[in-house]
Amino acid sequence: MPPLIKRFLPPIVIAVALLGFVILRMTRPEPPPAGDEERRWPVAVIRVEQGDFAPQLRLFGQLTSASDAMLRARSAGDVKTVAVRSGQQVAEGDLLLQLDDLDARALFHQRQAELQDLKSQHLQRLSQHQVDLRALEQERSMLQLTERQYQRQQQLAAGDRASQRQVEEASLALSQQRLALMNRELAVEQHPSRLQQLEASIRRAEVQLQQAQRDLTATELRADRTLRIQEVLVAAGDRVSLNEPLLSVFSPQALEMEARLSLSWLPAIRAAMQAGESLRARVDLDGQPLVFELQQLAGRTSDSAGILATFVLQEGKADGLALGQFVDARLDLPLQQQVYWLPVDALQGRDRIYRIEEGRLQGIQVELLGDLPRSGQPGVLVRAASLQPRDPILANRLPNAMDSLLVDVVDVIQLESGNE
Repeated sequence: MPPLIKRFLPPIVIAVALLGFVILRMTRPEPPPAGDEERRWPVAVIRVEQGDFAPQLRLFGQLTSASDAMLRARSAGDVKTVAVRSGQQVAEGDLLLQLDDLDARALFHQRQAELQDLKSQHLQRLSQHQVDLRALEQERSMLQLTERQYQRQQQLAAGDRASQRQVEEASLALSQQRLALMNRELAVEQHPSRLQQLEASIRRAEVQLQQAQRDLTATELRADRTLRIQEVLVAAGDRVSLNEPLLSVFSPQALEMEARLSLSWLPAIRAAMQAGESLRARVDLDGQPLVFELQQLAGRTSDSAGILATFVLQEGKADGLALGQFVDARLDLPLQQQVYWLPVDALQGRDRIYRIEEGRLQGIQVELLGDLPRSGQPGVLVRAASLQPRDPILANRLPNAMDSLLVDVVDVIQLESGNE
C-alpha cells in the first residue's frame, strides 16, 4: 500500500463512520411525544353525616385506693400466727395476724387492779365524810363543855378554892379541844376537793384500762371489712415493737383510679361537673368491665401536661386487682351536637382533613372534639364551619396530602347507622 494512502486511511474511516452515524440519527423514526399527564393517587373516601355524639377521651390511669392502710402493732410482743398471704382477699371478721398476748394481758390486769383500788378509796372517802360530819357535832359539844369547865376553874381560883395548876390544866384542855374542832372542820371542808381528786384518778384509770383492753384485743388482728392484703411485713416468731408495721391492706370496694387530664379538656369537663353531669370512665381490665366516676380534680398542677383527676369505682368487681396497676380507660364526655364522625386515618396531622372536589384535595381546618369508636373502628369527632353533610372526605393516610393534589377514588367507606 502506498505510504500516502496508509497515512490518510484512519481519518477517512473515522469520518465515514461519523457520517454514517449522523445519517442514521437523522433518518430514525420519531418516538411518540412524551405525555405530560399528572399522576393520580388512589384514595378511599367517606361521606360525612352530621349528628349528635358523645365523644370519648382516652386516659392512661393507675389504680389507687383511699382505703390504703398500714396496720401497725399497738403493743410490743412476739408474732404468734400470720394467717394471710400477700394478694389474698379476706372477709369481715377473718383473722389476719395473732400476737402473743402475755404482756398485754398482764398490763390489762394491772390496770383493772389500779381502778378497783381507786374505787375502794372513793367509797372510803364517802364513808369518812359521814363520820367527820357526825364527829364535828360532837367536837362542838365537847368544846362547850370544856369552855364551861375552864370558866368554873377560873371562878374557883378567884375564891381561892382551886389552884393555879387546875386553871392551867383547864386552859390546856380548852385549847386542845379547839384544835380538834378546827381539824375536824378542815376535814369536812376538804372533802369536796379530795373527792374530786379521787374521781379524776378514777377517770384516768378507766381510760388507761380502756387502752389496755384495746391493746389486748389488738393482739388478735381481724378484718373490719372486706380487705385485700397488699403485703405481709412480718413472719411468725418475729419480735415486734410498738407501732411497728405488720400488714399493708386496702378495701377493694374503695378502689379508685388516678389519671392525668389534658388542660385543653378542662373547660368542658369543669362545665359538665358544675352542671351536675356524671362523667364516667370505662375500663376493660383482664376481661372484666369496670366503670369509674369522676370525683374530683386536683387543686394544682405541677406542669403544663395536665391535671390529676380522681375517679371512684361505681360498677364492676375489683376482686384480684392490685394497686398501682396501669389501666387504659375511656372517659365519656358530654354530648356534642351537630358534629361529624371520621375514622382516625382521615386526620392528616393534628387538626386537618381533606375534602375531594373535582378529583383534587382541598384542606379543611377542624376542631377535634374527642374519640369515638364506631362500626368496630376507631374514630374522632370534629367540627368545622366549612364542612357540609355528604362531603367526600379523604379517609386514609396519605403522607404527601396537600391542596390540589390529584386523587382517584377507589373505595368508599360505608358505616352502619348509629354509634357504638
